[in-house]
Amino acid sequence: MRVVTLDCETFPIKAGVLAPDLVCVQIAEGGGEVEILLASDPSLPARLEDILTATVIVGHNVAYALAVLVNECPDLWDAIWLAYDTGRVTDTMLAASLFDIAKGEYRPGAYSLAALANRFCGINLDKGADSWQLRYHELHGVPVSSWPVEAVRYATDDVAATYLVWSTLLD
Repeated sequence: MRVVTLDCETFPIKAGVLAPDLVCVQIAEGGGEVEILLASDPSLPARLEDILTATVIVGHNVAYALAVLVNECPDLWDAIWLAYDTGRVTDTMLAASLFDIAKGEYRPGAYSLAALANRFCGINLDKGADSWQLRYHELHGVPVSSWPVEAVRYATDDVAATYLVWSTLLD
């Protein structure tokens, strides 16, 4: 079965809006090249439905990403629940914490993507105050080809790191 790593960039979370508006979704099949799809892309719902019905979905805090996607594309509701019901949704944050709990080594506060990428893969992700992490709303409606290189790198690095963490957890 195909494995697709998935992540979303959104408007900021605010009180009462835990699944904010989508700016883009990043996807990569296997450990391959990351593709960034804008929320405004008319092919987005069909592409996501294809992914949700025919793949294992890997994400970091993937429930958040899937909530954002169903908020953006309500017709994906059934496909998302089918993916969960058939065991095709994997969350690196939950998996890492469960592995540590099983070993009696739970580490409170140590399950962010940046922490796991560093711990398992030696990768340092830029999640600082000056990063693009909370700024994607500035790019809403802007073609990816016009994005700053740092914004593209942040989005693609998250997907690549999630896949590498997942691959390491499988070993």
